[in-house]
Amino acid sequence: MARIQLFLACLPCALGATAQQVYPTNWWAGMKHSSLQVMIHSPGIGDRAKVTVAYPGVRLTEFHRVSNPNYLFVRLQLGPTVKPGNIPIRISHPGSAATVIRYPLLARRTGNGVSYAQGVTSADLIYFLMPDRFSNGDPDNDRVAGLRDQSLNRDSIFL
Repeated sequence: MARIQLFLACLPCALGATAQQVYPTNWWAGMKHSSLQVMIHSPGIGDRAKVTVAYPGVRLTEFHRVSNPNYLFVRLQLGPTVKPGNIPIRISHPGSAATVIRYPLLARRTGNGVSYAQGVTSADLIYFLMPDRFSNGDPDNDRVAGLRDQSLNRDSIFL
C-alpha cells in the first residue's frame, strides 16, 4: 500500500517533467482562415519526429523540425465542416513510444461578433491631462552647481 501511495505521489512530478507546451493553446472551428500552424515545445520533441493527424475534417499539410530539437511546428488545414473536439496530434520517434497531444478545437460563439460585442463606450477611455509647463516658483534653484547645463532660460520656449 505504501508503494502505491509513493507512486501516486510521484506521478504528477513525472508527468510535469514531460509535459508539452503548445501554442496557440487552442483554436476554433469555422474560422475565416482555415490554415493553422501549431508550435509544440518539449525536450527533444522535434528530434527525428514523425507526425500524423487523424481527425475528420483536419488534414496535416506539413510539419517542420528546426535546428533546436525542443521545438516542432505542425501545419493543419481545417475543412469547412470540421466539428469541435480534440485533434489527436501523434508524434513518434524511432525506438520510443508515440506521444499523442490532444489539441482542443473549440466551437465559436454564435452571432459572429454582433450579439455579444458592445463596442467602445466611455468606460473604455481614460482622459489624462498633463501640463507641459510649470510656473517657476523659485528661480534661484534653476541652476545647480556642478551640472554641465547652465543655460536654462524659462522665458524662451526653445531652450
